Amino acid sequence: MGSIPAARRFLEATTSIASQLETFDATALRGLNILAAYPGRLVARLPLNSARANAYGTAHGGLIATAVDVVSSAALHTVRAASGVSVSLSVDYLAAVPVLGDEDGDGSEAAPSLVFDARVVKAGRSLAVLAVDVRRGSEAGPLVAQGRHTKFVAAQEAAGRRAAAGPRARL
Repeated sequence: MGSIPAARRFLEATTSIASQLETFDATALRGLNILAAYPGRLVARLPLNSARANAYGTAHGGLIATAVDVVSSAALHTVRAASGVSVSLSVDYLAAVPVLGDEDGDGSEAAPSLVFDARVVKAGRSLAVLAVDVRRGSEAGPLVAQGRHTKFVAAQEAAGRRAAAGPRARL
């Protein structure tokens, strides 16, 4: 069984500024902040800067795809003990997000950010389907991308049951 604290630990260990990991996820998503977490849902904000931009000065598509993968996996942790492995990941990019500039259009120079709202659509016996809305600036900001993530989860759940049952169960 997953939990909200498990999802928080997963994301914080993977992406927090204090994380000691030197993995791709940690490097790309360092500073990702959890805004809200509920069973089957997790919302996180990622600040943008020039290191997260493409050659056109907008948020890099690979950055968005990586965050869709990691944040949706964290959402799955809210309902399952293991988040499994990716089978399919897709992202529809709906609008460019300038990395520097006036995020709110009101003359202020607010630091730009992306908000990822990840939901567990279905967590079955062998597959989990996850959906992510990506918005500019806030949970109510304009929709800039949508992600869909399918994960294989059966092997991890079975391994967890075998480990909990003890050595004889593995025979």
